[in-house]
Amino acid sequence: MSTSEGNEQGKERRRREFPVNIDGSIVAHWLPIIGPTGLSIYMLLVYMGGTKIAGCFPGVRFLDDFLKAGRGCIGAYCNLLEICGLIRIQRGNRLESNRYFIVQPVPRASEQALKHVMETSIEKSNKKKLPAWIVRAIDKRCRRWQPIQKLYRRR
Repeated sequence: MSTSEGNEQGKERRRREFPVNIDGSIVAHWLPIIGPTGLSIYMLLVYMGGTKIAGCFPGVRFLDDFLKAGRGCIGAYCNLLEICGLIRIQRGNRLESNRYFIVQPVPRASEQALKHVMETSIEKSNKKKLPAWIVRAIDKRCRRWQPIQKLYRRR
Protein backbone atom coordinates (compact mmCIF):
# COMPACT_ATOMS: atom_id res chain seq x y z
CA MET A 1 0.00 0.00 0.00
CA SER A 2 1.38 3.39 -0.97
CA THR A 3 1.61 6.32 1.43
CA SER A 4 -1.14 8.22 -0.38
CA GLU A 5 -3.50 5.21 -0.13
CA GLY A 6 -2.78 4.97 3.61
CA ASN A 7 -3.47 8.69 4.06
CA GLU A 8 -6.77 8.41 2.18
CA GLN A 9 -7.84 5.41 4.30
CA GLY A 10 -6.93 7.33 7.48
CA LYS A 11 -8.94 10.37 6.35
CA GLU A 12 -11.94 8.19 5.51
CA ARG A 13 -11.74 6.43 8.91
CA ARG A 14 -11.64 9.80 10.72
CA ARG A 15 -14.67 11.02 8.76
CA ARG A 16 -16.71 7.95 9.69
CA GLU A 17 -15.66 7.98 13.36
CA PHE A 18 -16.41 11.65 13.95
CA PRO A 19 -18.28 11.79 17.27
CA VAL A 20 -21.57 13.65 17.05
CA ASN A 21 -23.21 15.21 20.09
CA ILE A 22 -26.79 16.34 19.85
CA ASP A 23 -28.01 18.60 22.65
CA GLY A 24 -30.73 16.74 24.59
CA SER A 25 -32.95 19.82 24.62
CA ILE A 26 -33.48 19.33 20.88
CA VAL A 27 -35.48 16.20 21.70
CA ALA A 28 -36.95 17.43 24.99
CA HIS A 29 -38.11 20.81 23.71
CA TRP A 30 -38.13 20.94 19.92
CA LEU A 31 -38.93 17.47 18.58
CA PRO A 32 -42.70 17.99 18.92
CA ILE A 33 -42.34 21.14 16.77
CA ILE A 34 -39.72 20.14 14.17
CA GLY A 35 -40.86 16.53 13.86
CA PRO A 36 -38.74 13.56 12.79
CA THR A 37 -37.85 15.12 9.42
CA GLY A 38 -36.61 18.32 11.04
CA LEU A 39 -34.65 16.30 13.59
CA SER A 40 -33.08 14.19 10.82
CA ILE A 41 -31.98 17.29 8.93
CA TYR A 42 -30.67 18.90 12.12
CA MET A 43 -28.68 15.77 13.04
CA LEU A 44 -27.21 15.52 9.53
CA LEU A 45 -26.14 19.19 9.64
CA VAL A 46 -24.48 18.63 13.02
CA TYR A 47 -22.76 15.52 11.68
CA MET A 48 -21.52 17.40 8.63
CA GLY A 49 -19.82 19.98 10.79
CA GLY A 50 -22.35 22.76 11.21
CA THR A 51 -21.05 23.36 14.74
CA LYS A 52 -17.70 24.46 13.37
CA ILE A 53 -16.95 28.13 12.68
CA ALA A 54 -17.05 27.51 8.92
CA GLY A 55 -20.44 25.77 9.16
CA CYS A 56 -21.39 23.17 6.60
CA PHE A 57 -22.80 23.55 3.13
CA PRO A 58 -24.58 20.50 1.79
CA GLY A 59 -26.70 21.20 -1.22
CA VAL A 60 -30.43 20.54 -1.14
CA ARG A 61 -29.87 17.88 -3.81
CA PHE A 62 -27.45 16.05 -1.49
CA LEU A 63 -29.87 16.31 1.46
CA ASP A 64 -32.66 14.97 -0.75
CA ASP A 65 -30.51 12.11 -2.07
CA PHE A 66 -29.54 11.14 1.48
CA LEU A 67 -32.83 11.65 3.34
CA LYS A 68 -35.28 10.90 0.49
CA ALA A 69 -37.61 13.64 1.71
CA GLY A 70 -38.04 15.78 -1.41
CA ARG A 71 -36.41 19.14 -2.12
CA GLY A 72 -39.44 21.22 -1.19
CA CYS A 73 -39.80 19.39 2.10
CA ILE A 74 -36.10 19.82 2.92
CA GLY A 75 -36.23 23.53 2.13
CA ALA A 76 -39.34 23.97 4.28
CA TYR A 77 -37.80 22.12 7.23
CA CYS A 78 -34.51 24.03 6.95
CA ASN A 79 -36.57 27.23 7.13
CA LEU A 80 -38.43 25.83 10.15
CA LEU A 81 -35.13 25.01 11.90
CA GLU A 82 -34.02 28.58 11.24
CA ILE A 83 -37.31 30.05 12.50
CA CYS A 84 -36.96 27.97 15.69
CA GLY A 85 -33.50 29.44 16.20
CA LEU A 86 -31.77 26.06 15.94
CA ILE A 87 -29.71 26.88 12.84
CA ARG A 88 -28.61 29.98 11.00
CA ILE A 89 -28.60 29.92 7.21
CA GLN A 90 -26.24 32.00 5.12
CA ARG A 91 -28.03 31.97 1.77
CA GLY A 92 -26.07 30.97 -1.28
CA ASN A 93 -26.96 31.50 -4.91
CA ARG A 94 -27.32 29.28 -7.95
CA LEU A 95 -23.59 28.56 -7.95
CA GLU A 96 -23.09 28.14 -4.20
CA SER A 97 -24.98 26.07 -1.66
CA ASN A 98 -26.41 27.61 1.45
CA ARG A 99 -24.11 27.49 4.46
CA TYR A 100 -25.66 26.16 7.67
CA PHE A 101 -24.54 26.98 11.19
CA ILE A 102 -25.79 25.22 14.32
CA VAL A 103 -26.83 27.73 16.98
CA GLN A 104 -25.14 27.13 20.32
CA PRO A 105 -26.45 26.97 22.98
CA VAL A 106 -29.75 25.53 21.85
CA PRO A 107 -32.60 27.91 22.70
CA ARG A 108 -35.31 26.56 24.98
CA ALA A 109 -38.82 26.14 23.69
CA SER A 110 -41.22 28.34 25.62
CA GLU A 111 -44.63 29.84 24.98
CA GLN A 112 -42.95 33.05 23.86
CA ALA A 113 -40.58 31.17 21.54
CA LEU A 114 -43.47 29.18 20.05
CA LYS A 115 -45.49 32.36 19.51
CA HIS A 116 -42.50 33.76 17.59
CA VAL A 117 -42.28 30.53 15.54
CA MET A 118 -45.97 30.74 14.63
CA GLU A 119 -45.86 34.45 13.73
CA THR A 120 -42.68 34.11 11.69
CA SER A 121 -43.96 31.06 9.81
CA ILE A 122 -47.16 32.91 8.85
CA GLU A 123 -45.10 35.93 7.76
CA LYS A 124 -42.82 33.73 5.61
CA SER A 125 -45.85 31.96 4.17
CA ASN A 126 -47.34 35.29 3.12
CA LYS A 127 -44.07 36.08 1.31
CA LYS A 128 -44.23 32.64 -0.40
CA LYS A 129 -41.04 31.51 1.38
CA LEU A 130 -42.76 28.75 3.35
CA PRO A 131 -45.42 26.39 1.99
CA ALA A 132 -48.90 26.48 3.53
CA TRP A 133 -48.78 22.79 4.51
CA ILE A 134 -45.88 23.31 6.90
CA VAL A 135 -47.44 26.47 8.35
CA ARG A 136 -50.56 24.44 9.20
CA ALA A 137 -48.37 21.73 10.75
CA ILE A 138 -46.39 24.31 12.75
CA ASP A 139 -49.61 25.91 14.01
CA LYS A 140 -51.03 22.56 15.11
CA ARG A 141 -47.77 21.44 16.74
CA CYS A 142 -47.25 24.74 18.58
CA ARG A 143 -50.80 24.70 19.94
CA ARG A 144 -50.39 21.15 21.25
CA TRP A 145 -46.86 21.58 22.63
CA GLN A 146 -46.23 20.92 26.32
CA PRO A 147 -42.96 20.71 28.24
CA ILE A 148 -41.69 17.13 28.38
CA GLN A 149 -41.55 17.33 32.18
CA LYS A 150 -45.30 17.98 32.31
CA LEU A 151 -46.06 15.04 30.01
CA TYR A 152 -43.66 12.76 31.86
CA ARG A 153 -45.25 13.51 35.26
CA ARG A 154 -48.64 12.33 33.97
CA ARG A 155 -47.39 8.80 33.48
